[in-house]
Amino acid sequence: MTEAERYSRRQALQIVAALREFGGMAFARVQLAATGPQVGVRETRRLKGVYILTEEDALGGSRFDDAIAWRSGMLDIGFVRYEAMQVHDVPYRALLPETVDGLLVAGRCISASHVAASAGKSMGNCMATGHAAGVAAAMAASAGRAPREVNVGDIQAALRADGVDLEHR
Repeated sequence: MTEAERYSRRQALQIVAALREFGGMAFARVQLAATGPQVGVRETRRLKGVYILTEEDALGGSRFDDAIAWRSGMLDIGFVRYEAMQVHDVPYRALLPETVDGLLVAGRCISASHVAASAGKSMGNCMATGHAAGVAAAMAASAGRAPREVNVGDIQAALRADGVDLEHR
């Protein structure tokens, strides 16, 4: 972690210097105002869910009957691969742990392969699954049930009532 901190802070200073030198008048006096307090790891905890989103789902625009969100953007694996993905559904099953009851995951923690995880880490995509997980958790708690026992149709109806467009086409 120390090496990652040193490397990323050095890069931030190098970017500022490059902008000043090559960015023209618009960046001639650019300054670094702040950085994050620590390095953020791009891929950390993920859970194996009832369904695992795949690269094929992201590139092929997969649709699911139990969709509770959809993702769009770029498939972005650091400096290795960067390409457009198709808008695709996130099934409720990807928020449900395979073996743990009473838990939902959202954001970068949803059940997805390494490549599929890279396709869903943007804030909008994370907020969409967080919204769905919050709705499902509230329904489960108010009914005294486990999240996997909540009717997906009820979750979808509540999301639509909140203005979520689950069709995205």
